[in-house]
Amino acid sequence: MKEHNDILEELKSWGSPLADMSRAMPFTVPEGYFSSFEKELVASLAVENSNDMLHLPKQAPLPVP
Repeated sequence: MKEHNDILEELKSWGSPLADMSRAMPFTVPEGYFSSFEKELVASLAVENSNDMLHLPKQAPLPVP
């Protein structure tokens, strides 16, 4: 924890308001978020690709060396 204290002391020496802020994480991840995230992401990409919303060409317009 020496690194944490070094950083805290440096912030205090600069007069930074960050030195007085809590280091507690203010956000939480909903239960089961990561267990279903991959499936939902892949499904949304499949729907987006099937609609071809951007109407991009299937081949690159310029040759790639």
